[in-house]
Amino acid sequence: MEHQQGRPPTEEEFFYTTWEKETLKNNINLCNDILKQLITLSTTLLGVTIIFDTIITVYFLKLLVMVLFFTSLIIAFLGILPYEKK
Repeated sequence: MEHQQGRPPTEEEFFYTTWEKETLKNNINLCNDILKQLITLSTTLLGVTIIFDTIITVYFLKLLVMVLFFTSLIIAFLGILPYEKK
């Protein structure tokens, strides 16, 4: 049986391997930043929808918009919370 011989990685291969690991780490921070911005935006738009009656005059549409903004706020908040998975 013939044994396969390995070779050390080139500088380019080593760079891409390191870049891949750093990109995965940075994606978590990027997602957290986006969710924080979504919380701010949803809270602001929900407050504006509740306060100003002249923007949406139909009660059903106002209720629908409020529920959707509140749902996005809850989902973004749950997405920011840390959790552990086995």
